[in-house]
Amino acid sequence: MLMGNRSLITSIEMVSRTDTLADSITARSLLNAFLRENDSVIKHSEMLAQAAQRGGSVPLSLQLSGSTIHGMIRYASLTGQHLYEEGWVLEQDETFSPLAFDMLSELLVRELVQDLSPSLAAAASTTLYRIRCGVRHLRGHLERRAADGKSGRDVRKLDYVASEQSVFAGHPFHPYPKCVEGMDETELNRFSPERGAGFALHYFAVRESLLLGEWLPTAKSHSLPSALLAAFRQKVTESLGSEAAAAYEPLPLHPWQAERLMLQPWVIRAIGQGDVMPLGPFGPLVYPTSSVRTVWDPQSGCGWKLPLEVRITNLTRVNSEEQTTRTMHAAQMISHLGQELKQVLPGLLAETGYVSMVDPEEMKLVPSTTVLFRPMAFHAPATFVLASILESWPGEHSPKLAQAIAESATKVNPQGLPNMQTWLECYLKLSMLPLLQVWERFGISFEAHAQNSLLMLEDGWPSRFYIRDLEGMSVDREFARESGWIGDILQEDSPLLYDAADAWHRTQYYFFVNHLGSLIHALALSYGRPECEGWKVVRRMLLDLRGRAGERLRPYVEGLLNEPTLPAKANFISCLADKGDTPMYISIHNPI
Repeated sequence: MLMGNRSLITSIEMVSRTDTLADSITARSLLNAFLRENDSVIKHSEMLAQAAQRGGSVPLSLQLSGSTIHGMIRYASLTGQHLYEEGWVLEQDETFSPLAFDMLSELLVRELVQDLSPSLAAAASTTLYRIRCGVRHLRGHLERRAADGKSGRDVRKLDYVASEQSVFAGHPFHPYPKCVEGMDETELNRFSPERGAGFALHYFAVRESLLLGEWLPTAKSHSLPSALLAAFRQKVTESLGSEAAAAYEPLPLHPWQAERLMLQPWVIRAIGQGDVMPLGPFGPLVYPTSSVRTVWDPQSGCGWKLPLEVRITNLTRVNSEEQTTRTMHAAQMISHLGQELKQVLPGLLAETGYVSMVDPEEMKLVPSTTVLFRPMAFHAPATFVLASILESWPGEHSPKLAQAIAESATKVNPQGLPNMQTWLECYLKLSMLPLLQVWERFGISFEAHAQNSLLMLEDGWPSRFYIRDLEGMSVDREFARESGWIGDILQEDSPLLYDAADAWHRTQYYFFVNHLGSLIHALALSYGRPECEGWKVVRRMLLDLRGRAGERLRPYVEGLLNEPTLPAKANFISCLADKGDTPMYISIHNPI
């Protein structure tokens, strides 16, 4: 009986810790998103700005409508990625009281609605529901991690898959970065990367007349590992005979999506008519990455961007016709540029094709069945998704980046980490300078945010920088026209084509604000230094680049050096306004 009581007490304590931690992690991204988009509510904002210059602590008071929120910033960030002390206090009618997370989130959401438009009252309820949904799911993730640790599993292991499956905080400027709508707890346990999921894909055999697809030359023959393709052929042959089996092609889907798809009337009809044959799950285990719906097979290096009719943060994650077209146009553009582009950006991980079932009536691709193929070959033990290693382990303060560097290094200084400025300069030579060179030479911009970027370390130093997800690539329309690509490689109406200002805007936000903002923040925390020391390295390298930049690139470098602001997504406002697919932007102080 005593042992049972101890077990129960331990379980209650674990749940209590994970509840508190989930609230704390979510409160940080919620507050930072709110402050980035509403800095006018900050009392004594000059004190915060001074603290951010030195990476120091500072009291924080937010003057809202009818109340004031008081707290303490433990580490003030130049780009707004503040770290907070535990405990918030609400001042209302000269009365002070502890402020729980639910009330904090409600006050912030209601304040935004009042500032924007009273007509958003319904949207406020939806946003609050999603904030609570995200916290609930994060608690489940943390409880699973705690249970795994208790059972002896190494929950601080770092390799590629472990990094993809340990993005617990998520987007640092989002009100509900861990919200997943459409899966229950049982399904989250089966399929969430944060809960260590691994599963076999569900395969359908689909008659070729019901499939659409597009491939780079020779890519289709390598879309599946040879052993997996042989297993597929054997299963179809056993059911239909070798002659009939030749008319069917494989369609891999996420198991959750497959189960949902088989409830659709048109799919039920296609199965009944023999045009579609569900084969069930088989093949090697694949592992969901930080995006939840993208999976990777460590044995073959094959990757799949799967459709998943689940709302993850802002959007339902299917592969629309426009997104698929953008991706394939980007893949064709990259294939056309070949070695010339690869020499500048060797770590570009490109999609190679797609396959989709078609609506039998309209003969158009069905986004909920459209699968993009993305091979990703790299040294997995020393390669990490950046969004993960820039976070700390739950409940810790030092980012995982410090752990990754220390575990990779064999020759380091006595403090255990290489010189911060030298490390950052090495990283920028692999990332920032090639991205700017690609913009100058090819007019191409990438959505190189932290979740799309991978880093390989060798002896503790940056060795290779990878970018994935071509759906986020954009090409300067005028540059493409002058290069003769329009009408040859790209059509005039290609969704890949942007005005130069819009394409450059994407580089400014995704790389300089989102990516470098998080990287320099993590480095500064790892070394116990102010962020300004990292931004000085960026400035010095841009000044050097300006001196040798060509006529096309120089104005853009000048802008990075001298413009007072940079663009940033207004995720909180965009969520309230239900503009997740077309987010609004604001301007933030340029730390360069």
